Amino acid sequence: LQSICTKCREQMTQHFGGLIQILEQIDKFNLKPDPAKGLVKGAALIVSIMNKDQLEGAVSKVCELQIKPLANIMDAPRPEKIVKNSPSDPVIYLDRLSDVFRHVSPSNGCIPPNPQ
Repeated sequence: LQSICTKCREQMTQHFGGLIQILEQIDKFNLKPDPAKGLVKGAALIVSIMNKDQLEGAVSKVCELQIKPLANIMDAPRPEKIVKNSPSDPVIYLDRLSDVFRHVSPSNGCIPPNPQ
């Protein structure tokens, strides 16, 4: 999916809502960390070419999907041991969040709104 988002970014903007739905369920798919990060990177690449009026909301939504699990981890009773690459591992969400900021480059690809 990351490859599709990279090669077909303009066509994928119309499917961004569906990609967000996938990201909302990403931890239920039991993906390994790299494929899950690839989905987040793909979403970030699509966000990069969105209109300025869409950009803020899209970045916020993708970030929120990583921040909520982090907040849940922080609010939960401290586990005896954190299992690497499990939903209780804050590193996977921090990695995904950093990928959002690493791959969103609106100054390089943001499409200016059409003057009317």
